[in-house]
Amino acid sequence: MIAVTRRNSPTVRRRRLGAELRRLREERKLPAEAVVKYMAWSLSKLSLIESGKISVTWEAVAALLTHYGIVGEQHAALVKLAREAKQEGWWQPYSDFLSKDYSTYIGLETAAETLRVFHAQGVPGLL
Repeated sequence: MIAVTRRNSPTVRRRRLGAELRRLREERKLPAEAVVKYMAWSLSKLSLIESGKISVTWEAVAALLTHYGIVGEQHAALVKLAREAKQEGWWQPYSDFLSKDYSTYIGLETAAETLRVFHAQGVPGLL
């Protein structure tokens, strides 16, 4: 099953931001240890940010990008993405009643535009 998504869910934006930060760090061949020392973070915090499991402030993103040597349009776009990732989704006021995994699922489902399913051995639907 493949879902094609827009980038409008806070869950999707947080994951996209984390993936971009990891890609930029790896492109510059910066070890995670050097980054956490610069940011005064733990390795686990950097890992959680880069995997999109926790959000990060736009100020921290700006500091990371400066450390990575990113300037101009790319810097501004990623800082904007970090600000947008903090916006609440429609389901977040109900988070007291939802599990963390289900909240993540709703965030991804909200952003989905297309769903493709492949069954190798079954005939789907009314066919």
